[in-house]
Amino acid sequence: MLTQPLINRLCRDAGPPVTLARERCLRSRFNKNRCTLCLQACARRALTLGDNGLHHDAEECTGCMQCTAVCPNDAVTGSLDFPALLHEVAAKSSILLSCQKGLLGHDHIRIPCVGMFSEAMLAAINAVTRQECFLDTSGCADCVNSHCLPAIREKMDKLASRLQDKSKIRVNYYGDRHAPLPCSGKNARRSILRLFRKNITTLSKEAFNPAEPCSARQTASQDKKPPQTATVLLHALSQLDEKRKDEGATLLSYFFSAATTNQCDLCPLCTAMCPTGALHRKKQEEKRTLTYTSARCSGCGLCADFCKKKALTIFGGFSGDPHEAQPLAVG
Repeated sequence: MLTQPLINRLCRDAGPPVTLARERCLRSRFNKNRCTLCLQACARRALTLGDNGLHHDAEECTGCMQCTAVCPNDAVTGSLDFPALLHEVAAKSSILLSCQKGLLGHDHIRIPCVGMFSEAMLAAINAVTRQECFLDTSGCADCVNSHCLPAIREKMDKLASRLQDKSKIRVNYYGDRHAPLPCSGKNARRSILRLFRKNITTLSKEAFNPAEPCSARQTASQDKKPPQTATVLLHALSQLDEKRKDEGATLLSYFFSAATTNQCDLCPLCTAMCPTGALHRKKQEEKRTLTYTSARCSGCGLCADFCKKKALTIFGGFSGDPHEAQPLAVG
């Protein structure tokens, strides 16, 4: 029977499942780490920590995806292809981003939920936007994920401050009438029918081919992938020309830098602990060198926590080429 699962899914606003990669969780890599960012972001307590690490309760999850926006190491991720989203935004002069319950327009892109955007992601969208990008939150009024709205407002305020109020993203907070959207009420009334059709199709497929809504990705512990946020920022940087260097500087402010003290003895602990491969130790002739690549750094600080001599520091902000491996220590 599909009736009750369909009702449950519609009540949860068809929230897409998140994917766990427990081996990438900072607590799994270093037992003294006390990161709780995803737990604090989850309003429904769908994420919990147990003896086996991070656990996701699909029944409690409403698909707000705020956990994916705050996790520095992509231990919790969604299904949206952010580089593809940026490419689509850049191809249009004016674009509307809305969730399943939001409004529809001529040039619109469906997103799972506005809660999925971090401030850095919004900065990347702003950088590739040609004229204006409308972020629709009209569906938040009667949504179980309405708790995302204060968070997105705070992120937009911080972004506007960085951009000196030159943001090209327009947000229509429900109840406000300051940001008109390029859409019609007729399309808005049809959104629930589209939601019904989408979910009944998905549930029918799941009934004949059942699968876990949330699965742990089986990747090798040696797989050091660059963080998704850095990948998105790099994609946005590649879209900028020489005339928009100021926007490039804003994007670079979301990258990270590293520094070492003379206490560093070039031991291999930090490079082994780094989950993204930002730190690399190499030996040439009789010299050993510790290098750092900002484009691969998530800013998690795990390397600094694990350093026994506390000789390594990670801090926000970067200038230069993020792809360039910079020497931190030579010995």
